[in-house]
Amino acid sequence: MNIRQFLRDVTANPWVNMLVATAMLVAAGNEIWQSIQSFELGAHHGVFLYALLQCLKTLPDLMEPLNKLKGVDAE
Repeated sequence: MNIRQFLRDVTANPWVNMLVATAMLVAAGNEIWQSIQSFELGAHHGVFLYALLQCLKTLPDLMEPLNKLKGVDAE
């Protein structure tokens, strides 16, 4: 396997995408929690929203194998 194919496989893996998005959610959420009293808009707010969107985009890819195991056709 060449490096190009390896990078495609890693970046297309829904489990890796969910892991990275979850780590971003936790880190940005911690920053938001620590700065909750200052009411200042920062980059961590954008990172949190982006990570939340990534989690939502990845969920259907994670559910597809589970539906196949249950015998349900995914739409």
